[in-house]
Amino acid sequence: MPASRPADRRPAAGRVAAALRALATAAGARRWVAVRAAVAVGLPLVLGLATGHVAEGGQAALGSFVAVYGGDLPYRRRAGLLALVGVALTVAMGLGTLVAGSVVLTCAVGAVLAIVSALGALALRVGPPREYFVILTFLLATTLPVDASAAPSRAALVLGGGVLAWLVAMVPWALRRPGPEGAATRRAHGAVAGLLAAVGTPRAQDAGHDAIVAVRAALETTDGATSADGLCWSRRVLAAELLLESALALEVEGSGPLDARWAAGLRALADGTAPGPFPDAPTLPAGPRLAHAAAVARDAWASDPVPRPGEPAELDPRWRAPLGWSLRRGSPHRRVALRIGLAVLAGLAVGHALGLDHPSWVAASAVAVLQGSSLTVARQRGAHRAVGTALGVVVAGAIFALDPSDAVKIALIVVLQLGIEAVIVASYGLAVTAITPLVLLLISVSGAGRTVEGLLDVRLVDTLVGCAVAAVLVLLTRPRASAGHLPDAQAEAIRAAAAVLVPMVTPGATRGGLLAGRRRVHDAIVRLRAAEADAVGDALRRDPRDDARWPLTSTVDRLARLALTVPATPETADGSVDPRLVDATLQDYAARAAGRVPDGSLPEPPRLPGLPRTTDTLAELHRRLDELAPVAG
Repeated sequence: MPASRPADRRPAAGRVAAALRALATAAGARRWVAVRAAVAVGLPLVLGLATGHVAEGGQAALGSFVAVYGGDLPYRRRAGLLALVGVALTVAMGLGTLVAGSVVLTCAVGAVLAIVSALGALALRVGPPREYFVILTFLLATTLPVDASAAPSRAALVLGGGVLAWLVAMVPWALRRPGPEGAATRRAHGAVAGLLAAVGTPRAQDAGHDAIVAVRAALETTDGATSADGLCWSRRVLAAELLLESALALEVEGSGPLDARWAAGLRALADGTAPGPFPDAPTLPAGPRLAHAAAVARDAWASDPVPRPGEPAELDPRWRAPLGWSLRRGSPHRRVALRIGLAVLAGLAVGHALGLDHPSWVAASAVAVLQGSSLTVARQRGAHRAVGTALGVVVAGAIFALDPSDAVKIALIVVLQLGIEAVIVASYGLAVTAITPLVLLLISVSGAGRTVEGLLDVRLVDTLVGCAVAAVLVLLTRPRASAGHLPDAQAEAIRAAAAVLVPMVTPGATRGGLLAGRRRVHDAIVRLRAAEADAVGDALRRDPRDDARWPLTSTVDRLARLALTVPATPETADGSVDPRLVDATLQDYAARAAGRVPDGSLPEPPRLPGLPRTTDTLAELHRRLDELAPVAG
């Protein structure tokens, strides 16, 4: 288990200064994403103002949401994803306009659209804000004057705004600017360098998790690369993956602190400077692997990298997660999508039942809060949204008190969008403070009917109701955190480890299969750690069985990390172990961890030749599951 962080004992002024520096750093890192979003929202508004069609420009500006997606994707993938988002926004506007006159249809269609868009976003690994803007566009469409015959024209306006946003987002590609692969790859190498510096110290576990997250993110960014430059970055990410695995293996083997030149040399490679010679390999079984990985990294960072023997020329595309997997029973994607659909349905239904003027704002607030996966995280987001909305109402009131012209409103929308995209990752509450006046300004220029000045207090009330709806949904849909989310994550980590260990004992197994299994382990470790944090955080619905699962989580986490340390080739596949038996045993363990106990007794753990620590961990996993059985029952 990760060690608890020491309390921050700095004076309040020092903490505030540090927070401001961190906010400035985060905003600087997202500056181009913010600029793209601001330009994208400004273009249709300025065009509408120039042609005397301000309301139409405001509706087309909803298509500008396209520009906030795919900023960390290679250009080819970004182009396809943004086109898909643009179509989804267009459909959302059309549907919202068509059903706005019927409460029943608005609730039903909104819920279905939310589920479908959430499933699609999760299946395609679309990052934040995922399905939110598709749902928001539908909800905003229902606030416009009811006119079903306007559906085609409004949808066409959103599509036009989406096309403009697509062009803005793809300008760097047209200018042949470097893609995001380089920054992600350098971050991955920096995080692995941090792990090398932490091996043999108490910081190793946290550093290892940070390195896994960074390498996983780099794999996602370079996934599916086809250009020569993209393949170069893919090879560099592969080198980072090899370095990560060897560093984790050294930590498992009980290595002491490594020579500082290992971390310094890796950082020098990523910075584009010529590193000195790497030191001699540690005198441990994983030492030669570290030396080999360092040589691969040096070659990969050469101007014309050449794959070393046994190294694939490119990473297999993996970003197209099948929609069928998202639909299967027990899939976390299905659970998340259903919760988002319920948020839209319940938000709209509660808003109409209470006679609120804008039930769509209740639903929008509920969906935004439910981006958090635990009650604690949802409660935090709800508090941030409530406080941020209250402050935003004050800001909006001051703006509208000055009776600004349309040109001033458009300028403020652009500035607010710039600020929101710059800080939303670092400070959600601060971003919400700007989101409220932004939405009200968009409503004002879009011709939504009622004067915005009369909506200020309504906006705050609807937001508070939406936060309450989200809190209730979290309680109802996750009655026991440890009886659902955490066990599923434990089971998936065991299955992911099996995807590596079974090929290791299978004669004729390919390196490609091992690589695919390892990347599945990356995902499983990150999910396991997040699920554990969620289970701990659900303080209002803690179950006594949570405590019994903590030792199991530790053992499963160790098994998954050991799976990342096995050699890159199936050297242990000598035929002495039946791979079918290994697979059946681990699948049985996974089912028991998930609470779906198979028939028969708990099978004995398999012995894996050449992997003594993994064999010992499997025996420990057997004991943990045996101890868990009476508690779970």
